[in-house]
Amino acid sequence: MALTAEDIKEGKCYATRGPERYKVIAINPRGIVTFLTWEGNQKPSPLRANCGMKAFLEGVTKEIPCPAE
Repeated sequence: MALTAEDIKEGKCYATRGPERYKVIAINPRGIVTFLTWEGNQKPSPLRANCGMKAFLEGVTKEIPCPAE
């Protein structure tokens, strides 16, 4: 089942089809998603990325547990 915009929440983590994982930091009222990215068992990168909700939904496949901080 594909994720919808209502499924994407701040503070949650999501997996992609590849090795990348995303942690959503913020979603602004215009639908721009700010997130951190990491691969495998690594810690999230301190660099933040932004994209539109539609593009974010195309990349993620499911919600996953966030790594310990």
